[in-house]
Amino acid sequence: MQNYRRLPSEEEADSSFPERLVPLELEQEKSALSRNLVWLVVACALCTVANIAATGINMRLHAVEPKFGTPHTLKTIRRPNQFIGLDKVERGQVTYTPFANYPALLTQVDASNPNYVYSDDPLRWKTSRGSISPDDRRVLLTATVSTIAQFRILDYGMERCELMVQVAADQTLGPESSMRLSESFANSSKPEPGCISVWRLDAPEPLDPKRLWWRNKPTRISQVAAFDPQVDPPSVYRFDCVQDSLHSFEIVAEDESCYMEWWQDKGTSTSAIYLQQSMSV
Repeated sequence: MQNYRRLPSEEEADSSFPERLVPLELEQEKSALSRNLVWLVVACALCTVANIAATGINMRLHAVEPKFGTPHTLKTIRRPNQFIGLDKVERGQVTYTPFANYPALLTQVDASNPNYVYSDDPLRWKTSRGSISPDDRRVLLTATVSTIAQFRILDYGMERCELMVQVAADQTLGPESSMRLSESFANSSKPEPGCISVWRLDAPEPLDPKRLWWRNKPTRISQVAAFDPQVDPPSVYRFDCVQDSLHSFEIVAEDESCYMEWWQDKGTSTSAIYLQQSMSV
């Protein structure tokens, strides 16, 4: 026996029609939202890629060294005064002993090789625990090589300076000494008077030994001394020196007989270039 189901009347059919449309409308709205979301994500990704590309191109076109935190800009910053108000303090009759101020920079330049840069740490060697950098620095004078020394004035009230070029007699330099006077100098006949000259350099800022060679060395301002180290006393030039100021000199051999070479450290070398600072207050 077959079963039959009554057909809905017109009223029932009309009342059920909106209910059948609701799921279809929702599905269409969801589909539209999905398409819009996809396009939005694509647009964001394209904007991100465009921004990254624009930033990279701009950095390449306008690549400059940062204006902060580099050695070449930090050296121009004024050093703070650690003696603020000390000139107003009443002091008794006190005499301060002169002391030696060794160069902050001691290196060479070569006129015959004007682009050559001498090492600022020539005696460094490596160990299992790291690199060791001795305090020894080289002094070398030849017909083409000169030595540049830069000093920073230390301490308060010690503003009278003498540039000292002290050369040990050849008999004081034993075969095991870390310093040596060249045989051509020690055994030469009498050198010409004033065979070594000292020039003041125009260098108001700290010199960078890694960027110092003959072609770009500071300009010579004036010759302040000419002497024979075998005859003349070690004090070659006296001048007033303001605390924390920089003073740079170039020591030059004017004659081949003045060829000299030694290694010096701070305080133990019998041959040395240094400043002697004396009391000025």
